[in-house]
Amino acid sequence: MTQKDGGNKLESEPRRFVPRRRIARLALAMFLPAFALTLAVTATILFSVDHGDMRACREMEQHTVDEQVRNISSEILKVTSDLLILTNDAEMDKLWDDDGGIVPEVLADLAKEYLAFSRYRQRYDQIRMLDENGMEIARVNFNNGNPTVVAQGALQNKKGRYYFDDTIQLDRSEVFVSPLDLNIEHGQIEQPLKPMLRFATPVFDQQGRKRGIVLLNYFGDKLFRHFDSQASPSAMGMIMLLNAEGYWLYGSKPQDQWGFMYEDRKDRTFANAYPQAWETIQSNKSSQFETAQGLFTSETVYPLFKGQKSSTSSGKALSASKSQLEVKQFFWKAVSFVPT
Repeated sequence: MTQKDGGNKLESEPRRFVPRRRIARLALAMFLPAFALTLAVTATILFSVDHGDMRACREMEQHTVDEQVRNISSEILKVTSDLLILTNDAEMDKLWDDDGGIVPEVLADLAKEYLAFSRYRQRYDQIRMLDENGMEIARVNFNNGNPTVVAQGALQNKKGRYYFDDTIQLDRSEVFVSPLDLNIEHGQIEQPLKPMLRFATPVFDQQGRKRGIVLLNYFGDKLFRHFDSQASPSAMGMIMLLNAEGYWLYGSKPQDQWGFMYEDRKDRTFANAYPQAWETIQSNKSSQFETAQGLFTSETVYPLFKGQKSSTSSGKALSASKSQLEVKQFFWKAVSFVPT
């Protein structure tokens, strides 16, 4: 009876219920601060990682662009050295007799030297000597790795080409470096396309009379291969090379490159594609900045060394240069672009 009465007593006591809303408030009070702290720590970590990644990206792109600039300068120096080796050859001042006539035996020896130079250097599409009237008197074509001496009957007159007219005006030891453009043969852009840099300097006879020029056609693709291979595998950006007018020399879609050489591509410039970025790049020797389009890193390349000159070229086979350029007036822009 006692146990039964006791049981009834327990059953008769009122039950106590805790409202669900109170439970929820208690849970929030306990867990919300911890959740907020976790969220804050996570956000800080993610921000730090993102910030660190961006900083690393910036540093890598800057390093890549700097390497390209050094590579270009190194290539220009090598080609200039080759040109001076050829023009200071001991046989050079024996090429003309006292009456100014060409000595055939010496000319033949020079052609053989050009042939060997082409074979072993493998960076020149053409090695030539032109007389004071622009007529080729010796020429070696690389010929896809099988260099050949061009027969006398196939030699051409290059008077009127900007690179000849600009070089023949120079003094002893001055070097002309052409703009980087496409090779033209028989008045037409050569196919497949051959980007070229031309290096030339005047030559003189024993009496000190200017007799012509020595001209090297350097494969621009050689420069681009170095340009591409020097990029770090970790680099994210697209590497581009622009001339002073903002035309693509390298790094864009093929149909957008060399716009200054084609009448129907005159509007295909970096400036038109990225106007905000071009304004900054053009007005600064070096820059790194972000726009809505992405991260841009740029450095100015000065291809000329002391004693070298260039011109604005013309983009046409038989047109004079618009103006002559000194060392600081002739430049390219090496640009890395990482899209947003």
